[in-house]
Amino acid sequence: MNKVMRILHIVNDLSNIGGIQKWIMNYFEYIDRNKIVFDFAYHNSCEPLNQSFVDKIYNLGGNVIELPKISVCSLQENTKIFREVLHRGEKYKIVHCHMANAAFLYLKVAKEENVHPSLSRRAITWARPWEISPMPSHSGILMCVNTSG
Repeated sequence: MNKVMRILHIVNDLSNIGGIQKWIMNYFEYIDRNKIVFDFAYHNSCEPLNQSFVDKIYNLGGNVIELPKISVCSLQENTKIFREVLHRGEKYKIVHCHMANAAFLYLKVAKEENVHPSLSRRAITWARPWEISPMPSHSGILMCVNTSG
């Protein structure tokens, strides 16, 4: 008997449901959930969650995980918390980050924890060349993409 493959999708929030959340949910509704299940991780915000969307995730067998807001000042704490998420009960085969500006953190940790990292290509195409800037890191230079503008 095959185990279910769990994929963790990291999105900005679950309060204002936009294109990427709907796109993921469209796949989630029609895939064979005996083989693949999606979990959603989101950054907390002051806005209330879209409860009907969250209920739909749970009804389809997925989980919802709250992550703290990411900022330059909180990178070590975010790294620690995300590593703890990956060590909880669910064992993820893939971590798919839909936030190009946060991927450097989540995908690096996923790779260190032997989880296949994946980045949404569409998130990268939103960036204009003048919005990409080098960001210093301990391991060299990371490219930081600003997708908010």
